[in-house]
Amino acid sequence: MAVSGCRGIARQLEVTLVQKRLGREALWELIALFRRYDIPLTALASLAEKARFAWLADEKWDWHENMLTTGADSPIPGTPL
Repeated sequence: MAVSGCRGIARQLEVTLVQKRLGREALWELIALFRRYDIPLTALASLAEKARFAWLADEKWDWHENMLTTGADSPIPGTPL
């Protein structure tokens, strides 16, 4: 399982991932979860820097702007998960 822990702290959600177990399908579901609960996708930007998840940075995906750019369209440096 890619998610090894999850807890709510006040109005925040903390999700702990095991990247070795994180596959494409699990990542799709994680993106869907973030979108459903209006969690900023920028928290996943650091994954797009890894060769294994380089497909996340492809501009064809509708999340590209929300995950990898700021309002000024400048790239966001990787954020820890």
